[in-house]
Amino acid sequence: MIVPAMTEWEVVRDAVKDFPALNRKMQRPMELLARRHKKGDRKAVLDEIHAYHAPTGNNWYVVLRYCKAGIQIFHFAWYRGRDGHLRAAYVRENGSTAFHFSYHVFVQYSTRFSPDVTAQERMRQFFLNNYMYVCHEVDPLADEREVITSVNQGWLFGVMDEEENLLYLTTFVDQGKFFPNQHRLEERLEFERSLGGLTPGQKAQVLAKLKETPQEEEWLRKAS
Repeated sequence: MIVPAMTEWEVVRDAVKDFPALNRKMQRPMELLARRHKKGDRKAVLDEIHAYHAPTGNNWYVVLRYCKAGIQIFHFAWYRGRDGHLRAAYVRENGSTAFHFSYHVFVQYSTRFSPDVTAQERMRQFFLNNYMYVCHEVDPLADEREVITSVNQGWLFGVMDEEENLLYLTTFVDQGKFFPNQHRLEERLEFERSLGGLTPGQKAQVLAKLKETPQEEEWLRKAS
């Protein structure tokens, strides 16, 4: 069970143990979401978020996304630190890089979105609105690997720890606070993020159309 005294890496390591129970619990919601998609507009994107309290005592928010490309699942374990503030971890069953969200991420988010709801409801809204992401490394040659993570409503700033395979996300900045020179980068990151929800055929069509636009060669190079 995740306890306040744990380090971020220990939180992730403990959360991974819940995946067997999580998979069983989400099986029925996944089936219902797939059925709803098939009965409706096949081109639509449906998403929903489910709260889950695991047998270990850990708390989760699980986002299900269904589109033509199929089902996508995003698992967020949340907990309270020693100071009582909410924190969370995005964990993947395949062992890919995990994300840890500091309490400051949600504090900054509250100044722009959902200021009048509880901290837990704000976190739920944050995950439902910002589960799709793409990461941009500021300077791959720097000693400290600073990473910008683009989500639907803004950017998350953090530092990557390769040894722990963990991205520490420390703060959130909404798009309204971007500097003029950051908007061009956000356009590319938003484009890359959108590719993540496409079928291989749809992605190929989008990239083929961009080849007809010379000024987008850099986008193509980084997105392919």
